[in-house]
Amino acid sequence: MTETVAKPNKREKFLRVPYALRGIKISANGRTRRLNRSELKAVSAVFSFTSKQNGSNFTYSEFAARYHASSVTVGRAIRSALGAKLIERKNGAHNYELTDAVKQRIDDSAVKKNDAAEPQPPFLKIEDWIYHAEFNGRYLKQSEIEVLFYLCSRTEEGKICFKATDRYISRGLQCSPTTVGTALDTLVEIGLVTIVGRKARNGHTRTTYTLNDNLMRNKRNAVLRPRSKGKSAAVKAADAQSEREWYYAEARARAERRAAFMNEEARADERYANAETEIRTLEPKLAKAIFQNLPERDEIYKRLKRAKMIRAERLTALNLIEEDLLPRWKCRACSDTGFLPNGRPCGCYPQGGKRP
Repeated sequence: MTETVAKPNKREKFLRVPYALRGIKISANGRTRRLNRSELKAVSAVFSFTSKQNGSNFTYSEFAARYHASSVTVGRAIRSALGAKLIERKNGAHNYELTDAVKQRIDDSAVKKNDAAEPQPPFLKIEDWIYHAEFNGRYLKQSEIEVLFYLCSRTEEGKICFKATDRYISRGLQCSPTTVGTALDTLVEIGLVTIVGRKARNGHTRTTYTLNDNLMRNKRNAVLRPRSKGKSAAVKAADAQSEREWYYAEARARAERRAAFMNEEARADERYANAETEIRTLEPKLAKAIFQNLPERDEIYKRLKRAKMIRAERLTALNLIEEDLLPRWKCRACSDTGFLPNGRPCGCYPQGGKRP
């Protein structure tokens, strides 16, 4: 089976994107398509952070913070991968692993790559810091990140250049040459890549891509080792307090937004929506009937039980569980308020004031 990779430590954080996943097609809304970039990134995270003993244990919020995405996008991608049977829950709501079919596909791809005349790793390795580095006032798109690290993976050891064509890169990443060309235009504009093209005898243009190693190193250091700006103790204390308040406000907002979105998606199913409406109508009626000892209480109880069964069946069909419909607090002790029930500050706030 596939040799899985343990969850990286603080010094080594990579997303490994198997090339075999790019050829997978799934059925959605009556048509067949390839994985979109969010789905590819979600399945790759499961591949990257799964150990031999445990699945990849991460919440939507943790994934979103790590790869600079929204929790809603992450949730949609995870549920799509679950529905397509690319991943499955192992132990618990947030614990995922690849299905056997996907593992075998990656194994087979690795064998072919190793036997090829020009072997390459079975996956594209992307360093996590790139998702938090700003270039010209914005973050890189996923397509730009993939093209950049594809060039990094194809450079010879000790060199910072790579000769190929846009079409060659597009075949490696299994995307369109237009996507590659647009991404390269952006990478050139921000100074990460320099390209020099020349015409070959057969009329094709073979381009030399040179990476700006100094810019890459400086941006990496700026993300991983931010320098102190020499603020006074009072200013630092005020900033720390503001950061702490923002941390918990954002954590609560994300959990509540996610719960609202999940409930909205569930209610889009007509049978689920009808069952939930009936449950809300029957529960107070049953309480009243029991309190007043009315004869129709048994009939109300049967209708309520049947409605709850239908609701549970529809949740399963939608690849959802009850916990998905409630806010998932990062800290259950304080419910992401920052304070325990006794009024004391909660110890869940991370050192350094990391974002949720």
